[in-house]
Amino acid sequence: MVELFASSALGSGLSIGLGALGVGIGIGVASSKAMEGIARQPEAEGKISRNLLISIVFMEAVAIYCLVISLILLFANPLPEKMTETASKLPQKQVEHQN
Repeated sequence: MVELFASSALGSGLSIGLGALGVGIGIGVASSKAMEGIARQPEAEGKISRNLLISIVFMEAVAIYCLVISLILLFANPLPEKMTETASKLPQKQVEHQN
């Protein structure tokens, strides 16, 4: 049972960690390319900035989804309760102690 909770915590950490890492890299690359585009064509600054902001919003949505999955894994995971119910219904082996 402890392994299940440890796995949930590990999955939660990996979900938010890798999700935030990917989003951070994506926003950095998009911003870099937007600045390059504005430097090359200053008259297109409005269009480039608008498209950049829209793409950043979509990237941040991915990070929010990762956060929601992490919170579900940590606090609303239905699997541990179902496993304890199933385990309690299994017949218990009686172990005799030898003196």
